[in-house]
Amino acid sequence: MPRPPERLGLTEAELTGILTRTRQALNLGVEDLARLVGAAELQAATHRTGPMTAAEIMSRDLITVQPETPLAEVAALFRRHRFTSLPVVGAEGRFLGVIFQIHLILRAQADAARRDRGFAAAARRLMDPKRAPGVLAADLMAVAIPRVSPQTPIAALLPMMADGRVDAVPVLQGQAITGIVTRTDLIAALARQTLREG
Repeated sequence: MPRPPERLGLTEAELTGILTRTRQALNLGVEDLARLVGAAELQAATHRTGPMTAAEIMSRDLITVQPETPLAEVAALFRRHRFTSLPVVGAEGRFLGVIFQIHLILRAQADAARRDRGFAAAARRLMDPKRAPGVLAADLMAVAIPRVSPQTPIAALLPMMADGRVDAVPVLQGQAITGIVTRTDLIAALARQTLREG
């Protein structure tokens, strides 16, 4: 996770200048100011997006995989449905993690480098269940990712997806996944809001 000044897009020198000009240098640090400005931006985004919540824009018809789903099946689902993310669930829909397309690419790149072969050959090998039977969804999934509840305002989703490190945020009710908000869902919701206001 980037530090607050990096997320804000201002340099430490610029933030220090603001603190000095406003005579707050003794009371606040650069990180504190970045957090305050970030919180103010998030509050302002809530005004622009209104009271819309994750439940209103999330994709509900989820296709999920189990932790023991082979990589070849995961890749086939990505190809067939043109997803950018695939939730991994355990018993009773309990959310365990998400596989992003980039995870498949990075795995193939690592395999190509390890075996000193081209990317395409490494990718074909990884997708072949006979040649790579031991690679499972659990080996690829990300677990330390943002997650929200159905009541989370969409303004809170903006900073989670703004830095480009996640394409989707799972929506959980307790431990169970009830939906997922993709970057496309979020952009479409913001575009609809803008059209309504315009």
